[in-house]
Amino acid sequence: MRKPPGYWQNWDNALKELKPICEELGRFPSQTELNKKGYKTLARAISKNFGGTEKVAKKCGYDTYDQSIGRKMLGYWTFEQTVKEYLFYIEFNELTFYPTKNELIHNGKHDMYGSIQKHGGYQKFKDVLKETYNFVLDEHPPREIKWNFEKAKDELFKVYQKVGYIPTSGELDKMGLQSLRGAIDQRGGVKPFASALGLQTKAETLGIKGSGYWKNIENVKKELVPVIKQLGHFPSYTELKMLQRIDILGSFKYYKGIENTAILLGHTYEPKTQMRTLDGHFVRSTYEVILDNFFFINDISHETEGLINKEGNNRFMYDFRVKDLNNNFVHFEIWGYRKGSNQSEIESQYNAKRKIKEEVYKKNNLTLVSLEEYLFNKDFDQIYDYLVEVCIKHNIKTTGFNYDGNYLELLVYNIYSIQDLYEDLKPYIKENNGYMPTANFLRNKKREDLVERLLRFGGFVVFREKFKLKETPRTNKWSSDDFFLKELLPLCEKLERLPTSTELLELNRGDLLGAIYRRGGFQKVSDELGILTKTAYNKKKQ
Repeated sequence: MRKPPGYWQNWDNALKELKPICEELGRFPSQTELNKKGYKTLARAISKNFGGTEKVAKKCGYDTYDQSIGRKMLGYWTFEQTVKEYLFYIEFNELTFYPTKNELIHNGKHDMYGSIQKHGGYQKFKDVLKETYNFVLDEHPPREIKWNFEKAKDELFKVYQKVGYIPTSGELDKMGLQSLRGAIDQRGGVKPFASALGLQTKAETLGIKGSGYWKNIENVKKELVPVIKQLGHFPSYTELKMLQRIDILGSFKYYKGIENTAILLGHTYEPKTQMRTLDGHFVRSTYEVILDNFFFINDISHETEGLINKEGNNRFMYDFRVKDLNNNFVHFEIWGYRKGSNQSEIESQYNAKRKIKEEVYKKNNLTLVSLEEYLFNKDFDQIYDYLVEVCIKHNIKTTGFNYDGNYLELLVYNIYSIQDLYEDLKPYIKENNGYMPTANFLRNKKREDLVERLLRFGGFVVFREKFKLKETPRTNKWSSDDFFLKELLPLCEKLERLPTSTELLELNRGDLLGAIYRRGGFQKVSDELGILTKTAYNKKKQ
């Protein structure tokens, strides 16, 4: 319907038309979206009468589309801002040379490079950096130096940190490190390098045993008994490597692998299990067990796997979170691959996600402690000392660290298998008439912990199929007005208005949010029930 003359010059009219659109999208609409919805005159009025999209969006209390996806606004790329972003990129990536055009574009910096070109080109930009900011880098990446003893020794130590022992020449070849193997062979073989590093060769690590020693299962049992007794469970591959028991690991090949060896010795080996730490937390890896137990035995209160930031699109989970002595949060991440490594597609994908996650921490001004995987391949006293240093450095705890020298205490955990989870779920399956309980069912029973464990074991569908449970029958209860009002009105009474989509999601009420959308959206529900939306409520309160 055509609006009367002067209609779009009145701000109240524009706000009235914009409210339901903003509430539906959860942000301010773009010009394209307004045009597609038939609001071309409103789109023109925003630009002509009210100062433009960014100004109107801010006045309405919403992010624009560009802001919601992290895109820079018009006028952002001034020369000074370009310099600031460029220097941040250099520092973040620890570069000692100027990145090329292709490198910038490959890493998603099209807008930055475009701004550099706009301000006179890359060479002029570098000249200004030198003249104005006295900032100079190498024009090209440093060339790789030829092999010498020190370089070969350093590279061999990196391999040791990764695999936990000094590998043989044949193993270096299998790892694709033929050039390193050649450099070592030309200088007397592995042994002089191992001596220079103060480490044992693989043969020395394995120990000298009599011929056929490991082919006798009783000898394997004799070696494993003290380890199992102290750990409280059959050790994993990672644990044996960390305990420097490569010799035991090597024996498993005679008994068709680690799992079959465990069975022959009267134990079970379940690699895909959750681990219950000393304080009852459930974690996924041995490395997380060590860190969790370190916090526990040192009386450092800690949380596991919560949202880094509840706002925004990137809803990443932290590994651990503690508070320092000033009551500020410090986050810990245990990374599975070395930063910047791209030797495989998996590593490349992992590090791309890691980079985004680190940027989330930086954007939200949060303190992050990064623990690399190779840290946990060191001796236990080195791991412990490093964690103590981290706590002191970040003012988490400065004195009174409790440790009696029993390194294995850091590894003690109880295996929590999928069968244990099934036993915990049995009462709720029975209460749900034999059907697999839903996430909402368990949450209503205050068992969010069971929901999290189900997700860690692959999700509800995987669990349901493994134990041959039937899916809870779906009902159309939300089509009932009585049921809808029963669920909605208590929230409205508490808030004195309709809840927003964000508030419903934070309350885990996606079911109620979906019902509102199926009934025409927030504005329609507001009109039908006579209950104000948040925007209308705030305006009325002013």
